[in-house]
Amino acid sequence: MFSEALPSPLPGMKLWAANCGRYHFVISHDDGHTLRSDEIAEWQGYIASYKSLENRAAPAVRIDGLWQRFSDAKQACQAAWQQLRQQH
Repeated sequence: MFSEALPSPLPGMKLWAANCGRYHFVISHDDGHTLRSDEIAEWQGYIASYKSLENRAAPAVRIDGLWQRFSDAKQACQAAWQQLRQQH
């Protein structure tokens, strides 16, 4: 489902992307190099979001959570995808 996306413009940030139906999902991981020291504990880990492919003007939606493992962020994306499918 997810493949590593284009290189990030920020050092220490990695991005993975997947298209599922009418949505584009992204998982990002910051190893702390792009953050101030007071932000590291709060934001270090995997963050997930999705965006509509049909309405490109719509903003991305962050999936609640900050995960220490990629597999957990991926599971959160899959759960969000299931909810989106049920809504449409």
